[in-house]
Amino acid sequence: MKAQTPNSKLQTKKRGRKISWGRKQAAQALKGAVAGITEREAIGMVDVLFGQIIAALAAGEQVTISGFGTWRVVELLRVVIKSVIYPTRRTVRFKAGRMLKTTINERP
Repeated sequence: MKAQTPNSKLQTKKRGRKISWGRKQAAQALKGAVAGITEREAIGMVDVLFGQIIAALAAGEQVTISGFGTWRVVELLRVVIKSVIYPTRRTVRFKAGRMLKTTINERP
Protein backbone atom coordinates (compact mmCIF):
# COMPACT_ATOMS: atom_id res chain seq x y z
CA MET A 1 0.00 0.00 0.00
CA LYS A 2 1.29 3.42 -0.92
CA ALA A 3 2.15 5.73 1.98
CA GLN A 4 -0.17 8.72 2.37
CA THR A 5 1.00 12.17 3.42
CA PRO A 6 -0.98 14.06 6.08
CA ASN A 7 -2.08 16.62 3.46
CA SER A 8 -3.21 13.98 0.98
CA LYS A 9 -6.70 14.69 -0.37
CA LEU A 10 -7.38 11.01 -1.08
CA GLN A 11 -6.80 8.32 1.52
CA THR A 12 -7.41 4.65 0.88
CA LYS A 13 -9.28 2.53 3.39
CA LYS A 14 -9.96 -1.19 3.56
CA ARG A 15 -13.48 -0.90 2.07
CA GLY A 16 -12.95 2.00 -0.28
CA ARG A 17 -11.55 5.44 -0.22
CA LYS A 18 -11.99 8.53 1.86
CA ILE A 19 -12.24 11.81 0.00
CA SER A 20 -11.88 15.00 1.95
CA TRP A 21 -13.46 18.11 0.39
CA GLY A 22 -12.95 21.69 1.42
CA ARG A 23 -14.79 24.76 0.28
CA LYS A 24 -12.40 25.28 -2.62
CA GLN A 25 -13.02 21.78 -4.01
CA ALA A 26 -16.78 22.28 -3.65
CA ALA A 27 -16.49 25.63 -5.44
CA GLN A 28 -14.48 24.05 -8.27
CA ALA A 29 -17.15 21.36 -8.69
CA LEU A 30 -19.85 24.07 -8.74
CA LYS A 31 -17.88 26.12 -11.27
CA GLY A 32 -17.57 23.06 -13.52
CA ALA A 33 -21.31 22.36 -13.28
CA VAL A 34 -22.54 25.94 -13.80
CA ALA A 35 -21.38 27.74 -16.94
CA GLY A 36 -20.35 31.37 -16.78
CA ILE A 37 -19.40 31.80 -13.13
CA THR A 38 -15.96 32.62 -11.82
CA GLU A 39 -14.17 30.68 -9.11
CA ARG A 40 -14.61 33.61 -6.73
CA GLU A 41 -18.39 33.62 -7.33
CA ALA A 42 -18.51 29.84 -6.82
CA ILE A 43 -16.63 30.13 -3.51
CA GLY A 44 -19.10 32.84 -2.46
CA MET A 45 -22.05 30.57 -3.27
CA VAL A 46 -20.54 27.68 -1.30
CA ASP A 47 -19.88 30.00 1.67
CA VAL A 48 -23.48 31.27 1.59
CA LEU A 49 -24.88 27.71 1.47
CA PHE A 50 -22.75 26.45 4.37
CA GLY A 51 -23.34 29.69 6.29
CA GLN A 52 -27.12 29.25 6.01
CA ILE A 53 -26.91 25.61 7.14
CA ILE A 54 -24.70 26.53 10.11
CA ALA A 55 -26.92 29.49 11.11
CA ALA A 56 -30.07 27.34 11.01
CA LEU A 57 -28.46 24.60 13.10
CA ALA A 58 -27.13 27.16 15.60
CA ALA A 59 -30.71 28.40 15.99
CA GLY A 60 -31.81 24.83 16.76
CA GLU A 61 -33.59 24.31 13.45
CA GLN A 62 -33.59 21.15 11.33
CA VAL A 63 -32.01 21.40 7.85
CA THR A 64 -33.14 19.10 5.04
CA ILE A 65 -31.66 18.87 1.55
CA SER A 66 -34.16 16.81 -0.41
CA GLY A 67 -32.70 13.49 -1.53
CA PHE A 68 -29.46 14.05 0.36
CA GLY A 69 -30.32 14.10 4.04
CA THR A 70 -31.29 15.93 7.19
CA TRP A 71 -29.20 17.57 9.91
CA ARG A 72 -30.71 18.20 13.33
CA VAL A 73 -29.46 19.43 16.68
CA VAL A 74 -29.81 17.10 19.65
CA GLU A 75 -29.03 17.73 23.29
CA LEU A 76 -26.84 15.20 25.07
CA LEU A 77 -27.73 15.06 28.75
CA ARG A 78 -25.26 15.38 31.59
CA VAL A 79 -23.52 12.09 32.37
CA VAL A 80 -21.36 11.05 35.31
CA ILE A 81 -18.95 8.18 34.66
CA LYS A 82 -16.52 7.15 37.40
CA SER A 83 -16.90 10.53 39.11
CA VAL A 84 -16.13 12.42 35.87
CA ILE A 85 -18.91 14.84 34.96
CA TYR A 86 -19.70 15.34 31.28
CA PRO A 87 -21.96 18.40 31.07
CA THR A 88 -25.06 18.74 28.92
CA ARG A 89 -24.16 19.78 25.39
CA ARG A 90 -25.67 20.11 21.93
CA THR A 91 -24.42 18.22 18.90
CA VAL A 92 -25.46 17.69 15.27
CA ARG A 93 -26.87 14.44 13.89
CA PHE A 94 -27.18 13.58 10.20
CA LYS A 95 -29.62 11.14 8.64
CA ALA A 96 -29.05 10.20 5.01
CA GLY A 97 -31.95 10.64 2.61
CA ARG A 98 -33.47 7.88 0.50
CA MET A 99 -31.76 8.91 -2.77
CA LEU A 100 -28.33 9.05 -1.09
CA LYS A 101 -28.85 5.63 0.51
CA THR A 102 -30.02 4.12 -2.79
CA THR A 103 -27.06 5.57 -4.69
CA ILE A 104 -24.55 4.31 -2.11
CA ASN A 105 -26.04 0.83 -2.00
CA GLU A 106 -26.07 0.29 -5.78
CA ARG A 107 -23.53 -2.32 -6.84
CA PRO A 108 -21.00 -1.20 -9.50
